[in-house]
Amino acid sequence: MCMQAPSYAKHIVQRFRQEPLSQLMLDGLGRLGLSVQPFYLFEEPLPTAEPPAVDPSLLVAEVRRLGPADMPAVAAAPWRGFPESLFRERLENGNGCLGLFYGGRLAAFSWYDPNECNYEGWRFALRADEAYLFDAFTFAPWRGNGVAPYLRYRVQRLLSEQGRTRFYSVSIRTNKAAIRFKEKLGARIVGKGWVLTLFGRWRFGSKAPKARR
Repeated sequence: MCMQAPSYAKHIVQRFRQEPLSQLMLDGLGRLGLSVQPFYLFEEPLPTAEPPAVDPSLLVAEVRRLGPADMPAVAAAPWRGFPESLFRERLENGNGCLGLFYGGRLAAFSWYDPNECNYEGWRFALRADEAYLFDAFTFAPWRGNGVAPYLRYRVQRLLSEQGRTRFYSVSIRTNKAAIRFKEKLGARIVGKGWVLTLFGRWRFGSKAPKARR
């Protein structure tokens, strides 16, 4: 089904308001077959004893691990265009996903990989005390209520209970909102890299770090 013109126009306006011009330019190159992604590798700190402040209305929200039956709701996130099969494959590969539900509806989700940093630019195996955090998404009705840091806290608490005490994540350098989010978490940059993809077939990039301690 084609996206309705008014909805798409609203989406474009929101992107111009929320995203830097440099990111929009990179997205434009991507539509021409040239994908350029300069990125930072972050190490995020251990979760604090107390959760971050969250909107009181979300205190009754349910937070739980998602399974195959939840993947249609994850795939329904607007504008992303990822198929349900991708998320099912993640689960089959040992990835986990924590979801926050409000009023019976999925309000946000956040993925993690206990086996490797699976970012396409820098793939490297993780040690037994490490985890890679990725693909955190909050649906529009619940943005601005502190959902993202609260769910991040819950993911880190879950992993720390499993002996995972070092958390890595990646942010594209032009994504200022994501970088501000990491800075608020107290994350620090431990690596810088880039990846170039031509027409979805040929990929070039910098090498992943070997020593991380």
